[in-house]
Amino acid sequence: QRADQIKKAIHKSADVSLLAKKLWPNLTLILTVDTGAFSWYSGKLGCEIPIYAPLYAATEGLIGVNMDPLSRPATYTLLPRAMFYEFLPINEAEGNTCLLSNQVQLGRQYELVVTNLAGLYRYRIGDVVTIKDFYNGAPVVRFDYRIGQLLNVRGEKLPENVVVRAMRDIFGDYVTEFSCVEKVGTPPSYDIYVELAANNAEEQVKNHIDERLQQLSPVYASFRRKSAIGKPSVFFCS
Repeated sequence: QRADQIKKAIHKSADVSLLAKKLWPNLTLILTVDTGAFSWYSGKLGCEIPIYAPLYAATEGLIGVNMDPLSRPATYTLLPRAMFYEFLPINEAEGNTCLLSNQVQLGRQYELVVTNLAGLYRYRIGDVVTIKDFYNGAPVVRFDYRIGQLLNVRGEKLPENVVVRAMRDIFGDYVTEFSCVEKVGTPPSYDIYVELAANNAEEQVKNHIDERLQQLSPVYASFRRKSAIGKPSVFFCS
């Protein structure tokens, strides 16, 4: 019976943001992660139901707490008594020396390096964060992406969050899902597979994806101008 109810709700609700409320009428809060790659899905839920991501944690331990439940995407205040934090600048021009909490700058991206109480020493957990604020001297960060979750056919190191943003800017809510893979060739490029919620995409949209990626990533744009990276191929799936 419940399966039939879910099928009917999905069939009747073209708007994904209304679906959760139809399935669970008494739903008042969604407790989940809404940063990084998860922002693609949490954004589809709309603003009707509050989303709260209380903790920033990893296998290595508790990293931060969300002190501002209304912030979207979530930000986390790092806990100085949970771990010892160091920050490795992502921008190579800023050097490769780890910084302490009182040395980081607002708006800059860093890879987290942690030392925990269990004896893990100066471990690069692979998380890239942006410094958004300070709370009593403790950095308040937004999780952006993980090192290694990027496209890199020619050294461009295009992060996952940049691809997600480009797809959202171009397609909005019309994309159900997408996948992007590296393609070996001369020159190398990307294959992007897009599943549309509605068949309203025009051929020219394929050009817009390449243009938007160049706007969001100067390094990618440089490789495209030199033809070191080919134009991405876009395939629409049903």
